[in-house]
Amino acid sequence: MRFPSISRCCQIQGKCSDASEDFHLNHFLKITACLWVLWVLAGMVLVSAGLLTRAQSADVAIVLGNTVYRDGSPSPRLAARLDRASQCFQQRQCRFIFVSGGVDASGTDEAATMRAYLMRRGIAADSIVVDSAGGVRISVFKAG
Repeated sequence: MRFPSISRCCQIQGKCSDASEDFHLNHFLKITACLWVLWVLAGMVLVSAGLLTRAQSADVAIVLGNTVYRDGSPSPRLAARLDRASQCFQQRQCRFIFVSGGVDASGTDEAATMRAYLMRRGIAADSIVVDSAGGVRISVFKAG
């Protein structure tokens, strides 16, 4: 495989051969492989840091919305988020849980569903802040 820019350069200067084109291609492939390995290693370091870091206490746990089924139950992904927020609250790692979600075309309110889910798990209604507009608003937290 020949790179047009290398071949054209070689034709204009009259100095290049197939061997120099192979050298450039090999050099390019080695650099690409090294960059890919560095990318994978950086990703592994980032994932490891996230998995090994302990959660810190905070005033608020924020749960962003996801799919709510027609029967009003949260999707497994959303339920996992809510369960984790509930766990943080029960372990006193946060004082409030902020749930934010939109209202779909059929009228299902993600945030209201999340609130009901958390209340069924023993979280008091006054510890749950609901945002049904689907936008996290910092002004909600400035009052306290």
